[in-house]
Amino acid sequence: MLALNGFGKSSLVRRMALGNIAQGHTSLFLGDVKPDFAELTKMVGGQLITGGYGDQTINPLDVGALGKVLIEIRDATPWSLRSLADMARRVEEDLRSRQVATVAGLVEINRGTSIRDFEETLLGSALEQLYRPTSQGGQGFTGQRPPILENLYTLIRDGNEELWEDTAARTVDEYRASAAELCRSLRALTSGRLGKVLNGHTTEPIDPSSPAVCIDVSRVPKNDRKLKAALLLVCWGDGFGAVEAAHVRADAGRGPRRTFQVIIDELWQVIGSGAGIVDRVDSLVRLNRSDAVSLIMVTHSVNDLSAFESQADAAKAIGFLEKAQIKFIGPVGPEEIERLSQVTAFNAQERALITSAASTPPPSEDALADLRRQLSNAGSKSIERPRPHGQGVFVAKLGTDDRAGIPFRMIFTPAEAEGGVHNTNARFDGVLKKAS
Repeated sequence: MLALNGFGKSSLVRRMALGNIAQGHTSLFLGDVKPDFAELTKMVGGQLITGGYGDQTINPLDVGALGKVLIEIRDATPWSLRSLADMARRVEEDLRSRQVATVAGLVEINRGTSIRDFEETLLGSALEQLYRPTSQGGQGFTGQRPPILENLYTLIRDGNEELWEDTAARTVDEYRASAAELCRSLRALTSGRLGKVLNGHTTEPIDPSSPAVCIDVSRVPKNDRKLKAALLLVCWGDGFGAVEAAHVRADAGRGPRRTFQVIIDELWQVIGSGAGIVDRVDSLVRLNRSDAVSLIMVTHSVNDLSAFESQADAAKAIGFLEKAQIKFIGPVGPEEIERLSQVTAFNAQERALITSAASTPPPSEDALADLRRQLSNAGSKSIERPRPHGQGVFVAKLGTDDRAGIPFRMIFTPAEAEGGVHNTNARFDGVLKKAS
């Protein structure tokens, strides 16, 4: 979904999310950066999780919903245990690989560079030891009592013979030299600013049975790109783990089949927030259908998807637009239409509609006179601000050929208007009122 600011992108997404929820599916707002979807989530009785300094903590090493399903399978009755044993092993391997990928991603975000191969192996071995029973030489953490990043850092810092093997070290000094950089990175995740949010037990786990889940990261300071990227990375890992958990539970006959909708709003902020984020979004785009997940990505401009120093990242980001089989194009300028023409065809009528909707002319004398009349009759009450004439205008382009799109204008229902769920300009409320 692509359009200029203020023309109704988020409102259209909320309308689509409401329809999705009404049909019994779950909408996941995994990293609401403004926030645009927190109020909607509360209104439908969904789950609102707030991430940021002084808010709820999210533990990257928590097993989450997927770990809880693993416990359910292992605790299954004896007659079904044999048939579920293979599934339990697959779930455990998937869970561990997700944890390693998440921690490796956090290290890359903090460093700004890729993690080395032996460091990723070291993370995997250390996590394996943390969850291994004490009777087998491990530290005995479980799904009910998971470790935190501090435990992972301490284990790798202290080392042992098994971890030496991952670095090809023959002495303690060699191991410490090889693991020093990873230890510094993990220390930064546990004791720095990121540690205030990520180095602790998860305050509120995701509930995949909820009609909607919103992880609100809007309280992260705008210039703190590392924390925002780290939270997004952990949110996506946790969110898609919850999706996988629902599927595993259904496959095991312990729950209903569920489908999900993931919304990534303000895509330009998301993909520009840190190293490794473009690759993570790229993996979501490729896997969403096999996970029974519909994915909606929202941005302002094609330029937002290509403003990277790395040409590889820019190509992947443009690929998001190319892969989307449905594109909702709202009001944009002529230059943007030309850029969009590289990935989808527009006829003359569509070009005229989209570009004219983007141009908001100054108010006419008649409009100003009407506004003055409203103000004089309003007393101390506020009046509604004039809206751009192109607000809510979109063209839905289906497929990749030159077929004509579907033009439409979104109009709020009375319930939506009265409920205020689409009011993302609340800070302007009361601005237009007669002075006492």
